[in-house]
Amino acid sequence: KRLFKRVVDNKKKILMMKPVEAELLKVALNGLYTVKVVFGNELYDICQKYGTDYYKLFEAFKLDKYINSMHLDPLFDGYRGAGGKCLNKDIKFLIKAAIKKRVFPDVMIEADRENKNLLEKGTLDGD
Repeated sequence: KRLFKRVVDNKKKILMMKPVEAELLKVALNGLYTVKVVFGNELYDICQKYGTDYYKLFEAFKLDKYINSMHLDPLFDGYRGAGGKCLNKDIKFLIKAAIKKRVFPDVMIEADRENKNLLEKGTLDGD
């Protein structure tokens, strides 16, 4: 811990945890980010149907101190859904780990299913 504090900014709080807690934290954060990506995409679709500008809402999200707007933009690198190397695999891992312990994370399961649909859609225009 002391060595780490010398290398990293001393003003940052360091939490000590068991390896399983650290692993669960990592996949839980990525699971939450996936849910946020799906929420942002669904809200974008709702705005489209009402003829409103999603990005005006997005700007308002940025002003709210309780909401971090990261992961709410419906596009990432020009495509919909939570792609990349971590988000997709981590929510799937978290779902499997939960089910293994007989916990059924319905929100995560639905977010993963909807994310798959978004990734298949491609861009905002469906291309």
